[in-house]
Amino acid sequence: YACLSYCWGVTEPPLKLSQATIDTLNAGILASTLSKTITDAIYLAHGIGLQWIWIDSLCIYQDCTDDWQQESSRMFDTYQGSFITIAALGASEASQGLYAKRDPLRYAPCPVLVKEDAHPVCIFPSFSTETIGDSPYLQWPLYTRGWVLQERILPPRTVKFGTYISWECRKSDINEFSFRGVDEENREKGLCRRFYENVWKTHDSGSTLAEPQAQYLRNLWETTLQTFTMARLTVPKDRRLAASGLIEGFARRTGWANIFGMWEPFLLEELLWISNGGGGMICPEATGLMPTWSWISLTGRV
Repeated sequence: YACLSYCWGVTEPPLKLSQATIDTLNAGILASTLSKTITDAIYLAHGIGLQWIWIDSLCIYQDCTDDWQQESSRMFDTYQGSFITIAALGASEASQGLYAKRDPLRYAPCPVLVKEDAHPVCIFPSFSTETIGDSPYLQWPLYTRGWVLQERILPPRTVKFGTYISWECRKSDINEFSFRGVDEENREKGLCRRFYENVWKTHDSGSTLAEPQAQYLRNLWETTLQTFTMARLTVPKDRRLAASGLIEGFARRTGWANIFGMWEPFLLEELLWISNGGGGMICPEATGLMPTWSWISLTGRV
């Protein structure tokens, strides 16, 4: 099955799973009754031979708190167990669809030296796919959603649609321009690949970790947490739940107990977290979650 990672936007989806719509959905619906991003994703999944697709608004009861809490806590297995995730990077609204219009001149090669009987020398556009830890991370509307980091890291592979198409999996991180002279083996690995190789790739879950390995994993968690807290959540109280899939992955790998978002073996150090809302970001506010000594109690970057 495929998963869809997308922005709802400011308007509610025209059709979503609820007690009132379950019979209609079971009976079958027209594609035209769904938002364009969802329709595009369904056709894409069908086009690559998949029969099933998981979409939050259609697979989680939106009017049942118990079902929502239960399914939200299963994100680790939902996304990791998918065949592929389809990410609508450039759409800030579900009505905008997967496929964006773009200026062809911006993406075309620019000839700088042309000689007779010789290949022209051209400058090609460069669009980095590495967005973790850098300011370009928030250039895409999708990445401003707090829920999306686990939707990006957990799947085995993701195809991403913005003004250009890119691909991210456990072996590679490329876009439609990357094949030109890129040494993929020597590129810095993105968070998705580092997460896979160090958190759940053929490791004995809960096995005793050597000190260097434990420290590396903790540093990886800090990078993950900083990236997660750069994004925003519509409901601030979702701050812990939106990271639950990532936390579960680390817990399975390390055997560490997680206490309100912090790791028990490093609890004293982790209590020294600070709110880093610089760069013109909105001043952190209380999320309503307890305890106040955990990062889950405030919005903003940690």
